[in-house]
Amino acid sequence: MTPKPRDHTNGTYMNQLSDAHIAAAIKNGGAAVGKSPMMPAQPDPSPQQIEDLVAFVRTLAVPPYRQP
Repeated sequence: MTPKPRDHTNGTYMNQLSDAHIAAAIKNGGAAVGKSPMMPAQPDPSPQQIEDLVAFVRTLAVPPYRQP
């Protein structure tokens, strides 16, 4: 795939991102956060579904995400 998808297990990168940034990427697509437009917007999820997706993405990072 070009561009290569983000490695969500890379805690060094992922743990620097805010929940709002991850939520914006999910809801509005990659281009909304300066990433690839290949990730489409998902405008239909409820706020709770987006919150749950952000929480799930956070579980993938190594080292684990620690809320500040």
